[in-house]
Amino acid sequence: MRVRRRIGLGLAAVAMAGTTLIVPATPAGATLTGPCTGSGTFVNGLKKGGGSFTVDANTTGVVTVPLKDTVRWQGSINEPEHDRLTDGYVRLDLPWPFGGVDIETWGKRKDGKDSFHVANQGIETYDLPSAIPRGVAMKVTGQHIDDAGTCIWDVTIQVEGSATDSVAVYPALAATVLAFGVAALSGKRRFKKVWVLHP
Repeated sequence: MRVRRRIGLGLAAVAMAGTTLIVPATPAGATLTGPCTGSGTFVNGLKKGGGSFTVDANTTGVVTVPLKDTVRWQGSINEPEHDRLTDGYVRLDLPWPFGGVDIETWGKRKDGKDSFHVANQGIETYDLPSAIPRGVAMKVTGQHIDDAGTCIWDVTIQVEGSATDSVAVYPALAATVLAFGVAALSGKRRFKKVWVLHP
């Protein structure tokens, strides 16, 4: 039931992630393989104009995202509704040596509950640590496993701003990991579900 929103969430890159190297990646945009569709609209958009914008599987190039925003997402998989066990995640992969952070997990990974719906939509807010490096190409990745097949997505993103908007890259990444860790220990959520059609 909760899983369809993650497809849109993953493509929206709500989570901010990193490549395995601290070098700008070749602009790759978003990719999605499998029987899924999804998108996310950043409601407030970027500080430097442009207003709201939408990220989906047809998005090309590196997607610049704000440090914090509200995302309206939707996702679906091409199959009839029925009870089934699903499995999936959306992950923030920070550059070496920092590893990554699971932003969302569902199905078998989370609670083992069956899912019935094949489409979902919702609203999620996010507020990334201010220490996250700006202008560095990074990736958000995700996967959804279902009876209809496996969907895999990734999106190349960068946080709006320049390197002078945050401290040096490696200390910024260390501070980002630390901020996520402290938030996890304190119970503070960087990503918050505001509303979901099928929770």
